[in-house]
Amino acid sequence: EMLRSLVGSEMCIRDRLHPAGIIIKPPKTYLLAKHHKYQDQNLRPYLVHRIEQVTGLTLNANIPENFNLQKYVTDGNSDIALNDLDREDYTVTLKLHLERSGNLLKDLKEHPPFQHQEFSLETKESCEFSFQSKLTAQLEEWILGRSSFVEVLAPAILREHMRDTVSGMIARYKDE
Repeated sequence: EMLRSLVGSEMCIRDRLHPAGIIIKPPKTYLLAKHHKYQDQNLRPYLVHRIEQVTGLTLNANIPENFNLQKYVTDGNSDIALNDLDREDYTVTLKLHLERSGNLLKDLKEHPPFQHQEFSLETKESCEFSFQSKLTAQLEEWILGRSSFVEVLAPAILREHMRDTVSGMIARYKDE
């Protein structure tokens, strides 16, 4: 059992969870667990820093029989979806603009951040970079973190999302 604090509140709630693992994604750490009351729901992450108290119980944890934490994380299931209704895998294609990009291409090749990534149409100025991914907040942050060196080519839903995000950012900097 655990006692966890609610966001923006002095209140705490008591939950009985079936822990499946710990996920560390700096700066946050999560307890991946199934809630005792909601056995029909999937595993979900609980922020460790919101857990006030833990009491060990003598009950067995009830998690899926063939559950594999490494596969769960690698498949992007621990990431936050941009749209809760869309948990599909997409082939994401980005155009990398390499002028003044430092070691962007070298770093991507030496330390692949995505599964099944491929490079094509490589020139001195640019190349295409493709990989499989769900549309997540982490992917959005990765793209934004590379600013003007990355352009989303596909899928169209991600290109449109990034265009809307960047337009909203530009609007904040307009002088009135």
